[in-house]
Amino acid sequence: MRTLLLTLVLTCSSLPAAAALFQDAALQRLFDQGKDDELLRESRSRSGPDGWVGQALAQALPNDAAALARAGQAAEQCVQLHPQSAPCQVAQGVVLGVEALRGGWLRGLGLLGRIRGAFEKAVALDPALFEARSHLQQLYLLVPGLVGGGRDRAEALEREIRERHPEQARLLRARLASRDKRWEEAERELAAIQMGDSLSFQNDVLQAWTTLSRQWMKANDHARARARFEALASQLPGLAQPVYLLGRVAADAGEHEEAIKHYIRARTLLGAEALPLDHRIGLALEELGRKEAAREHLRRFLNDRHAAPNALEDARKHLRALEN
Repeated sequence: MRTLLLTLVLTCSSLPAAAALFQDAALQRLFDQGKDDELLRESRSRSGPDGWVGQALAQALPNDAAALARAGQAAEQCVQLHPQSAPCQVAQGVVLGVEALRGGWLRGLGLLGRIRGAFEKAVALDPALFEARSHLQQLYLLVPGLVGGGRDRAEALEREIRERHPEQARLLRARLASRDKRWEEAERELAAIQMGDSLSFQNDVLQAWTTLSRQWMKANDHARARARFEALASQLPGLAQPVYLLGRVAADAGEHEEAIKHYIRARTLLGAEALPLDHRIGLALEELGRKEAAREHLRRFLNDRHAAPNALEDARKHLRALEN
């Protein structure tokens, strides 16, 4: 459940060949770049679904209750005023996912049906809108017994776009392979994807690589993970996520000084705001025995509006240990 909800919060993707989440190209660009404050400001001056979708997604922050409440209001207005808008349904599904993440296991269970309904309706309204299809597939794969459909529906979502959107289909097939623990097949599918120019699609692919890299690190195959993320960082030099992931690999290998260098570099790149950089820097500094600096970063992380509950819980645990 937690993995699913984190995925709903962190990923929303599209390709230029498919329908875009926003009709307004400027809003789509701000969304792709993760510039929440600018997206919120610009969305407030827009009419129609674009304005409500932008306000909802820009404020869907797990560690800011007031902003999340406003996001919920915007998403509800969107679906009420524009019930045939697929992006409105996507916005509601994402906001409900953040609410579920913030509310814990029981709250998440109670919201699953509404989350599924929002994404299913979005796919029905606009089959070309990849955000909806992507989220719905993850829902079917991660909690099949709770939402119905399971693998058969997840496979159908891939088949429906195989011919028209082959790169998107590769990503969906990679997820299916990962779900079945067919790791080599998942790697082949991901490696074959042509990224294109969509930042949000690139980040969605990177999220799939993250899932795969966990298997490599479990096997202590850090060299393989490092080589893959170095290649992705070179291919996508403007994005923070590949550099952040290099830091995670280094930390897992016990190379904490190297990890900090990657995290600091990631701060300067697109998408850094959504990454738990202070959390990870704090943990690396703790490992190096630099307790005061570690406390500073962990305390700062507690005020990060994007921080997920499980990461906040971990940061508080480490702070207590450092202060004893």
